[in-house]
Amino acid sequence: MNNKRKLISEVRECASEIPEEKLQEIQLSANGQEKCCKGIVIINGLKFGIGGEGTNHGKGVLGFDIINRANEKPRVIVTYHPSLITEEIIEALGIEIPPLYGGEKA
Repeated sequence: MNNKRKLISEVRECASEIPEEKLQEIQLSANGQEKCCKGIVIINGLKFGIGGEGTNHGKGVLGFDIINRANEKPRVIVTYHPSLITEEIIEALGIEIPPLYGGEKA
């Protein structure tokens, strides 16, 4: 395993909820018979996943927990690698990066 791959594999995952005021749009397109990475999730106009053209393929994002209950506003929790996620994604989703990874900017 090369050093870059080893370093990436040792990075810890983080999770952050998208603030209610930042959550404008949620779309999910997935085949229930395939892995989630083959579908597309669109949040606030940004495409995640490998299922379509022009998607950003994650940009440091590992996945989403989408909580959708009839009597509540939707909630989305983003799981990501703090050292790999882009500034564009951080700003668009309104998530905070832990201080160890430069969170003072978020």
